[in-house]
Amino acid sequence: MESWFGDKERNERLESNHRLDGIKGKSFVSVIPEEILFEWADQDRAGRYPRLGWHIQMVAGNEDTEGEWTELALECLARSGNFKEMLDVFVSRIRPTSWSGSLADLMERRIGLLKLLEAEGDNETYLKTVISELEENMQSTRDFESNRRQREYLSFE
Repeated sequence: MESWFGDKERNERLESNHRLDGIKGKSFVSVIPEEILFEWADQDRAGRYPRLGWHIQMVAGNEDTEGEWTELALECLARSGNFKEMLDVFVSRIRPTSWSGSLADLMERRIGLLKLLEAEGDNETYLKTVISELEENMQSTRDFESNRRQREYLSFE
């Protein structure tokens, strides 16, 4: 595990490469038994769970639906000891880097994933804040897309 995750520079390259695989894609981590992943990550929860969060399959389901969190993602979130940092990793990964069609529609489905999470206390407040910020961004995107379609329609006539 250290050969893949131990080196900070290598891990940053892996993180940026995995973003391209999407939230439902599998990576090399998917072939490692969960017990081994947890045994490794539990040795340094603050450092290792966020690194692991960049590489696990987070969501199961069809791209056309909201999908659902994988048990592995939920377990990592619970075991990490730092809900906010893990949530930030997951939010970074659910932000689309490429798409076809409406970005706002895709964002809406992905925000739905966050609404499925359960949190308490400060973590609940943080989760609600993150969701609210993403919803504002989604609405701005939806407005932009609508204005663009309207401009394109008017320029056609």
